[in-house]
Amino acid sequence: FEEWWAGPNKVRMEMNGPAVHQTQWYTANGDFSTGDSWWPAWEYKLVADAISGSLPDAQQVEKNFPERFTEKIGSLRLHCAKLSGTRYCFSGIPPVLRIEVTPATEAISDGLVRFQGRYVAQDIRVLRMGMPNLEIHLEKIELLDGIKAADFTHAPGARMISARSPRIGKLTPGRKISGEGPKYPADAKSRHIEGTVMLWATIGTDGSLHHVEVIGGPAVLQQSAVDAVSTWHYEPYLYNGQPVPMSTEIDVVYSIGS
Repeated sequence: FEEWWAGPNKVRMEMNGPAVHQTQWYTANGDFSTGDSWWPAWEYKLVADAISGSLPDAQQVEKNFPERFTEKIGSLRLHCAKLSGTRYCFSGIPPVLRIEVTPATEAISDGLVRFQGRYVAQDIRVLRMGMPNLEIHLEKIELLDGIKAADFTHAPGARMISARSPRIGKLTPGRKISGEGPKYPADAKSRHIEGTVMLWATIGTDGSLHHVEVIGGPAVLQQSAVDAVSTWHYEPYLYNGQPVPMSTEIDVVYSIGS
C-alpha cells in the first residue's frame, strides 16, 4: 500500500496484493483508476483508514465531544473523549490521537513521527472483538524528490471512478430509510449469546446493498445479520450532488433484553 501526495488534487495511491491490483489518481479533473474495477475488500479499506483516514484533532474534541475523561495505560496518561459509542484517547502536547475504540474495533498507534506539520504513526495495531486483526508498519515516509507531473497524471485509458473514499469534492453521506430488523436466532438467545456482527457491504447508486460480506462476530448470529441487512435500503451517498456507490462497514448488535 503506497501513497504519493503533492497537494489535495495531486494524489496517487497503489494497492498490490493477492486479492487486489489497483492504482488510483485523485486530480482536479476527477478521480481515475486502472487495474481492478471494484473497491478492494474491507481489509484494504482498513489499512487506508488507519494510515491516512480523517481523525479528530484536539480542537475538534474540545468543541464537539462533551464527555471527556482521563485514562491511564501503564505509565501513559491519556486524555479521552467519547461520542456515539466511539472513544478517542490522546497524549502529548499538542495532543495526538493514540487509541480509537468502537464497539467492535480498537486501533492503537505507536512510534509517532512528525512530518510536514502532522503526526504519523509508524506502527498501528487493530483488534476486532478483542482479537488481533491487523498490524501495520510504516516502512518509509519522506519528502518527494521533486514533483513530476507525469506521476500525478492518470494513465491513458484509465477509467473515471466514483469517489468511494473521496479526497476532493463534497461527499453527502447516505442514510438507511427502510429494511427489516435482525431476528435473534432462538438457539443463540436460549444460550444467552450476545455480541456484534460486523459486515462489509456496498451501497449502490440506487440505495440497495450489494456484496454483503461477514467480517466477524459470533458465528451463530452471522446469518441473521446478513439476512436483515440484505433487505436494507438507503438514500445513496452523493458526491458533488451525484449518486455514487460506497463501501462501508455495518455493525449489527445483538443484546438480550434490548
